Amino acid sequence: MSKGISSAVRVLLDDVPFLSLGVDKEVINYSGLARMLIPRIEAQVGFKVAEHAVIAAIRREMKKTHEESPSFLSLITHAAIFVHTGMFRIDLVRKSVPQLSEKLYELEKTTDYEKGERFFLIQRRTEVSVIAHKRFLAQILKFVDKSSIQKITENLAMISIKVPPELIDLPGEFYYFSGLFTRRNIPLSEIIRTHNWISFVITESHAPLAYKRIATALEEVRKFNSSMEKTSKQNTQ
Repeated sequence: MSKGISSAVRVLLDDVPFLSLGVDKEVINYSGLARMLIPRIEAQVGFKVAEHAVIAAIRREMKKTHEESPSFLSLITHAAIFVHTGMFRIDLVRKSVPQLSEKLYELEKTTDYEKGERFFLIQRRTEVSVIAHKRFLAQILKFVDKSSIQKITENLAMISIKVPPELIDLPGEFYYFSGLFTRRNIPLSEIIRTHNWISFVITESHAPLAYKRIATALEEVRKFNSSMEKTSKQNTQ
């Protein structure tokens, strides 16, 4: 019976990941979460379940999650935020432009990264997207025709977060950061991930709010981790 309850709890926490984060940060208590989940658990297992049994299953699941992987929140404590504005995005049909990739490669070589320019090339079999500093748009338009352009979006900004490289091997990174934008109704044009960086492309008008949202969240994470470390030390004394 307990196995059936545990399986149901695991599935529900996976389906609604915000719940796991809420419990992990102690903003959702086990009892309240158990009462919310009981009707759905009973629908899955086919019998009445006791609140204490659900609480026990939630505790086991949360303990298992902590034991299986390093703390995501402890790693993002060291993240740093950078903002680039004055960017655009152009989405193109590949077959409509002869040697499109080669032309874009040559253009990328002129990017002055030291002065803050950025040039990102995203390629699929039939589509190509460029996200770059605004000065490149006029140059791209010289060798593409209107029929090859799917969409042009100007006045974009890029919020880049420098993160520890270990973070790339942990689950939850995209969920955590994109959730910060989603809960403030900030649409994402693109997410770009490299070894040490994760970047979010948004409209310039949303950049101040996005920056503040991430900075505040990271500061809260630092406070939370510091509090947990102090509590842990006190418990071991």
